[in-house]
Amino acid sequence: SDKSSSKKSNLPKIIHQQWKSEHVPEKFAKWRKKWFDLYPEPEYTHMLWTDTNGRELIEEHYPWFIETYDDYKHNINRADAVRYFILHHYGGIYADLDYEPLVNFYNYLPQDRVAMVESPYYWNEKTQNCLMTSPKSDIFWDDLFLQLVANSEKEEVLEATGPQLLDSAIQLSSQETFVLPCENFQRVPLGEYGETLFTTIIDREIMFRLKPISKHCGLYSDLKCQFGRHHNTVSYRTTSGRVL
Repeated sequence: SDKSSSKKSNLPKIIHQQWKSEHVPEKFAKWRKKWFDLYPEPEYTHMLWTDTNGRELIEEHYPWFIETYDDYKHNINRADAVRYFILHHYGGIYADLDYEPLVNFYNYLPQDRVAMVESPYYWNEKTQNCLMTSPKSDIFWDDLFLQLVANSEKEEVLEATGPQLLDSAIQLSSQETFVLPCENFQRVPLGEYGETLFTTIIDREIMFRLKPISKHCGLYSDLKCQFGRHHNTVSYRTTSGRVL
């Protein structure tokens, strides 16, 4: 058989989300419930990853990384890193707790490669890790793991474990990946203030308007062709902007 047909084509129907403990804050409950409503059990399995079982996954299946994992300065680094290992080990769909599905978009996702959502912003990064999908044991993650180790002592969270790391891995990997268009999966949440950090609102509402943006992702208020929304509450920072 040819090379393309020999590649495993299967996106597991597993929804992965994470929080530091099993007690998910109420502000995320309505968005989490949408995942259960649109991706019902038993067809879909829902897994909540905590600081405890996330570390257990690393320790049991990726012991070569546990020292790096424990040595990260910020908890957000561990939260970022573990999601890549989760998708390598299980496959499926990873979504931040502040990502709200508007429809069941499983059939719009690639079955044979890793996919990550396009950033709606033209600064900082091209893709983001708030929504990612993957077949089990996709080779792309092996390439990302090399970059993860290489960047482990970088101070900037985005570069060490976040979206900029993801961009670097995409560029360096020989494996094909897919970018989920921001028009469908992540429009800028202009006008949404409820649970969002003040500094994030300033960046989003003012800087967005001062700088012409090169991406035309569509209006947040227009539900046409919008499969999901990232509410972008930036819950890994305090109100003063300090990284947790």
